[in-house]
Amino acid sequence: MTGPEQPGPDEQLAALAREIERMGRAVAGLTARTDQTDAKAGALDRDLADLARTVAGLIRPAPGPPSGSWLDPQPGGPSARQILDDLIVWLGRVYLRYDGSGLPSCWMWHADVIEELVWLRRAHHEAQVAKTGPAEKLGAWHEKSRPGVVKRIRDTAGACELSQHCPYAERAYSGDTNAPLTDYIAAVAMAWQHREAPEPTHAMLAAASLHDRPQRTAS
Repeated sequence: MTGPEQPGPDEQLAALAREIERMGRAVAGLTARTDQTDAKAGALDRDLADLARTVAGLIRPAPGPPSGSWLDPQPGGPSARQILDDLIVWLGRVYLRYDGSGLPSCWMWHADVIEELVWLRRAHHEAQVAKTGPAEKLGAWHEKSRPGVVKRIRDTAGACELSQHCPYAERAYSGDTNAPLTDYIAAVAMAWQHREAPEPTHAMLAAASLHDRPQRTAS
């Protein structure tokens, strides 16, 4: 009795070729899945990096104010425009949110008022970023620094208005905006860079009139 017929060499080669082909497809599938996994891992890494940058941006302290004195600018230091730009942002974000902290329309025409506000803005920033005793420093800012500046501005410029800086102009009273006349920051900063405030124009006086009239009526 004879056993089962053994496959011939040709059949064996064909079967081996089919097995090799099957294994090749399996390897290709595994490679594709590996590539997809690598791609997903790379995308996840990028997402995590983006998230880390976003979180770092949220917790990073706000940039500090320009250094240097408004009344005594130093060569290579910030320009009058840079100081005013930074100050106006801070006025709207912090200072003018307190009741009783309004500014006269001619505040940018008072170099001492600007210096007071620049100092107060820096003191506020330093209290916020202080590594020791930040609560005490902010408390002193709220209790002493800010009220002191408000009082001094009120005492020195509270009754002033832009028309008083222009002898030929009629007296005009104006109404409340956040930081008055900031549309004219470029002209004012340029003049202060040369150590004097600009002569008020008719457009400036008209804007000041809108600011001062309601305040004079209210008082």
